[in-house]
Amino acid sequence: MSIELLSETSTVSISYDSRNSWLYLDWFGDLTLSSVQESCLLIARCFLSRSCARILNDNTNVTSITSDVGTWLANDYLPYMHLAGVEHMAWVYSSGIDIQCCTDVALHNISTPVVALFSDIASAYSWLCSVKFKAPPQPTAKPVYRNQQELKSYVSSLSANALYVY
Repeated sequence: MSIELLSETSTVSISYDSRNSWLYLDWFGDLTLSSVQESCLLIARCFLSRSCARILNDNTNVTSITSDVGTWLANDYLPYMHLAGVEHMAWVYSSGIDIQCCTDVALHNISTPVVALFSDIASAYSWLCSVKFKAPPQPTAKPVYRNQQELKSYVSSLSANALYVY
Protein backbone atom coordinates (compact mmCIF):
# COMPACT_ATOMS: atom_id res chain seq x y z
CA MET A 1 0.00 0.00 0.00
CA SER A 2 1.35 3.40 -0.94
CA ILE A 3 0.29 5.98 1.64
CA GLU A 4 1.67 9.51 1.59
CA LEU A 5 1.16 11.79 4.60
CA LEU A 6 -0.05 15.13 3.22
CA SER A 7 -0.68 17.05 6.41
CA GLU A 8 -1.35 16.65 10.10
CA THR A 9 -2.94 18.67 12.90
CA SER A 10 -3.48 17.94 16.56
CA THR A 11 -6.68 16.06 15.64
CA VAL A 12 -6.26 14.52 12.17
CA SER A 13 -3.71 12.90 9.87
CA ILE A 14 -4.48 13.49 6.19
CA SER A 15 -2.95 10.90 3.87
CA TYR A 16 -3.24 10.06 0.20
CA ASP A 17 -3.57 6.40 -0.73
CA SER A 18 -2.25 6.31 -4.30
CA ARG A 19 -3.12 2.65 -4.79
CA ASN A 20 -6.81 3.37 -4.20
CA SER A 21 -6.83 7.04 -5.25
CA TRP A 22 -8.47 8.28 -2.08
CA LEU A 23 -7.82 10.41 0.96
CA TYR A 24 -7.51 8.67 4.31
CA LEU A 25 -8.50 10.88 7.24
CA ASP A 26 -7.48 9.50 10.62
CA TRP A 27 -9.15 11.61 13.33
CA PHE A 28 -8.01 11.27 16.95
CA GLY A 29 -8.29 12.77 20.42
CA ASP A 30 -10.71 15.40 21.63
CA LEU A 31 -12.43 17.30 18.81
CA THR A 32 -13.64 20.86 19.28
CA LEU A 33 -15.25 23.12 16.72
CA SER A 34 -12.06 25.16 16.28
CA SER A 35 -9.84 22.08 15.89
CA VAL A 36 -12.24 20.52 13.36
CA GLN A 37 -12.47 23.78 11.40
CA GLU A 38 -8.68 24.04 11.26
CA SER A 39 -8.40 20.42 10.13
CA CYS A 40 -11.17 20.74 7.54
CA LEU A 41 -9.41 23.77 6.07
CA LEU A 42 -6.31 21.62 5.53
CA ILE A 43 -8.43 18.85 4.02
CA ALA A 44 -10.01 21.36 1.61
CA ARG A 45 -6.54 22.56 0.61
CA CYS A 46 -5.53 18.96 -0.15
CA PHE A 47 -8.39 18.81 -2.67
CA LEU A 48 -6.90 21.76 -4.51
CA SER A 49 -3.82 19.64 -5.28
CA ARG A 50 -5.31 16.11 -5.47
CA SER A 51 -8.31 14.79 -7.30
CA CYS A 52 -10.05 12.23 -5.10
CA ALA A 53 -13.56 10.92 -5.59
CA ARG A 54 -13.42 8.84 -2.39
CA ILE A 55 -12.58 9.43 1.26
CA LEU A 56 -11.96 6.91 4.02
CA ASN A 57 -12.90 8.89 7.16
CA ASP A 58 -11.77 7.06 10.31
CA ASN A 59 -13.11 8.21 13.70
CA THR A 60 -11.95 5.10 15.57
CA ASN A 61 -9.50 7.08 17.70
CA VAL A 62 -11.76 10.04 18.54
CA THR A 63 -12.22 10.25 22.31
CA SER A 64 -14.65 13.18 22.60
CA ILE A 65 -16.40 15.82 20.51
CA THR A 66 -18.18 19.06 21.30
CA SER A 67 -21.86 19.23 20.37
CA ASP A 68 -21.43 22.10 17.86
CA VAL A 69 -19.19 20.10 15.50
CA GLY A 70 -21.99 18.04 13.90
CA THR A 71 -24.07 21.09 13.08
CA TRP A 72 -21.09 22.94 11.56
CA LEU A 73 -20.14 19.92 9.44
CA ALA A 74 -23.74 19.50 8.28
CA ASN A 75 -24.28 23.15 7.37
CA ASP A 76 -20.90 24.58 6.44
CA TYR A 77 -18.55 21.84 5.27
CA LEU A 78 -19.94 18.51 4.09
CA PRO A 79 -22.45 19.97 1.60
CA TYR A 80 -19.51 21.42 -0.34
CA MET A 81 -17.46 18.21 -0.61
CA HIS A 82 -19.06 17.46 -3.98
CA LEU A 83 -17.44 20.64 -5.36
CA ALA A 84 -14.09 18.94 -4.82
CA GLY A 85 -15.30 15.91 -6.79
CA VAL A 86 -15.98 13.68 -3.78
CA GLU A 87 -18.58 11.07 -4.68
CA HIS A 88 -18.25 8.48 -1.90
CA MET A 89 -17.18 8.57 1.72
CA ALA A 90 -16.77 5.58 4.03
CA TRP A 91 -17.16 6.87 7.58
CA VAL A 92 -15.95 4.67 10.45
CA TYR A 93 -17.81 5.41 13.67
CA SER A 94 -16.06 6.06 16.96
CA SER A 95 -17.08 3.63 19.69
CA GLY A 96 -18.40 6.53 21.82
CA ILE A 97 -22.18 6.92 21.68
CA ASP A 98 -22.03 10.73 21.98
CA ILE A 99 -19.57 10.86 19.06
CA GLN A 100 -21.84 8.59 17.00
CA CYS A 101 -24.74 10.97 17.69
CA CYS A 102 -22.65 13.92 16.48
CA THR A 103 -21.85 11.96 13.30
CA ASP A 104 -25.53 11.23 12.78
CA VAL A 105 -26.34 14.96 13.12
CA ALA A 106 -23.63 15.84 10.59
CA LEU A 107 -24.86 13.31 8.04
CA HIS A 108 -28.62 13.53 8.56
CA ASN A 109 -29.49 15.60 5.46
CA ILE A 110 -26.38 15.06 3.31
CA SER A 111 -27.28 13.82 -0.17
CA THR A 112 -23.85 14.23 -1.77
CA PRO A 113 -21.38 12.72 -1.41
CA VAL A 114 -22.77 9.25 -0.75
CA VAL A 115 -21.76 8.41 2.83
CA ALA A 116 -21.82 4.90 4.27
CA LEU A 117 -21.32 4.31 7.99
CA PHE A 118 -19.26 1.45 9.42
CA SER A 119 -18.20 0.16 12.81
CA ASP A 120 -14.84 -1.14 11.58
CA ILE A 121 -12.13 -0.04 9.16
CA ALA A 122 -12.02 -3.32 7.22
CA SER A 123 -15.69 -3.10 6.19
CA ALA A 124 -15.31 0.57 5.26
CA TYR A 125 -12.21 -0.20 3.17
CA SER A 126 -13.95 -3.05 1.37
CA TRP A 127 -17.04 -0.97 0.57
CA LEU A 128 -14.99 1.99 -0.65
CA CYS A 129 -13.02 -0.30 -2.98
CA SER A 130 -16.25 -1.60 -4.50
CA VAL A 131 -18.19 1.63 -5.15
CA LYS A 132 -18.97 2.64 -8.70
CA PHE A 133 -18.02 6.08 -9.98
CA LYS A 134 -20.00 8.48 -12.09
CA ALA A 135 -16.82 8.92 -14.09
CA PRO A 136 -13.60 6.90 -13.80
CA PRO A 137 -11.10 8.40 -11.35
CA GLN A 138 -7.96 9.83 -12.88
CA PRO A 139 -5.33 9.83 -10.13
CA THR A 140 -2.50 11.01 -12.37
CA ALA A 141 -4.45 13.76 -14.11
CA LYS A 142 -4.42 17.37 -12.97
CA PRO A 143 -7.38 17.91 -10.62
CA VAL A 144 -10.55 18.95 -12.39
CA TYR A 145 -13.43 20.32 -10.36
CA ARG A 146 -16.95 20.92 -11.49
CA ASN A 147 -16.62 24.51 -10.35
CA GLN A 148 -13.04 25.18 -9.32
CA GLN A 149 -13.56 28.91 -8.73
CA GLU A 150 -16.37 28.18 -6.30
CA LEU A 151 -14.18 25.63 -4.51
CA LYS A 152 -11.31 28.13 -4.23
CA SER A 153 -13.69 30.77 -2.92
CA TYR A 154 -15.04 28.34 -0.37
CA VAL A 155 -11.55 27.37 0.81
CA SER A 156 -10.70 31.07 1.12
CA SER A 157 -13.85 31.70 3.16
CA LEU A 158 -12.99 28.78 5.44
CA SER A 159 -9.56 30.24 5.93
CA ALA A 160 -10.99 33.68 6.72
CA ASN A 161 -13.52 32.25 9.18
CA ALA A 162 -11.35 29.59 10.81
CA LEU A 163 -10.77 29.93 14.51
CA TYR A 164 -7.16 29.24 15.38
CA VAL A 165 -5.96 28.49 18.88
CA TYR A 166 -2.34 29.38 19.51
